[in-house]
Amino acid sequence: MRFARFFVLLFAILLILSSVNAIRIDSIDIQIVLDKEGFAHITEKYNLGFFAGELEEFKQTASENSASLDSWQVDYPWFNPQFAELSEISETHITFDESSRALLLDYFLKNRFAELIGNQPRTAEWSIPDRKFSSFMEQSTISIPSNTQIEIKLPAGSVINRNALVQEAQVYGTNVVLSGISTSRVGLMYAVPKPIAQPLDIFSLLGQTNIMFLFSIIVVVVVIFYLKRKTVSSRIEEYIVEHSQIEPHKEGETEFEIEA
Repeated sequence: MRFARFFVLLFAILLILSSVNAIRIDSIDIQIVLDKEGFAHITEKYNLGFFAGELEEFKQTASENSASLDSWQVDYPWFNPQFAELSEISETHITFDESSRALLLDYFLKNRFAELIGNQPRTAEWSIPDRKFSSFMEQSTISIPSNTQIEIKLPAGSVINRNALVQEAQVYGTNVVLSGISTSRVGLMYAVPKPIAQPLDIFSLLGQTNIMFLFSIIVVVVVIFYLKRKTVSSRIEEYIVEHSQIEPHKEGETEFEIEA
């Protein structure tokens, strides 16, 4: 009888222990937003499923852990950045949306996510190394499960190298979606056009204050000229008369008349 009670108690303890943190991860949505300098803003969304009574316990844990990623990893070891070590991220935000049952991890990378591989006069060429997907790498194969979606949003105007990109990738404009693929390489390469130099704007260089000053000077000059127009006109006439007098004919000089 004692042995029976012991095994019942042991079973109950094991059942309780097995239920601790036994949260179901239904799917993971990851969004990587890249700027023109290759830096990334990453949001990882874990869509969770709860067994009876677990939701309230999780809400309490979420309140206690708050924005401390270290505390979260003690309770839930699976909750960690997929694309960087803790020392490589900044501006970390952690939130739990009870309505959608989603746990969100939002962070920025300190170092570039994309690497510059070419710098042309009109375009900058970038590549996302396959090592960035190390969290999904099994030996030499990158395996992204079907319940995990990675959306990479490239800078506006980017041109994707379709020939280098893994065939299973989905492309929507400048967005690349990876999900349910197993490959030896992703091969994401793209080019970002550089802005065309704007023509020199003399008015912008002068500034509004200088333009008003220059306009005032022009107005003053015009007014002075208008008021002194008779004097100026008289002097011009005198100058023309003085320099247009016909000199008398000198002896010995021969005049030629050109017949029409």
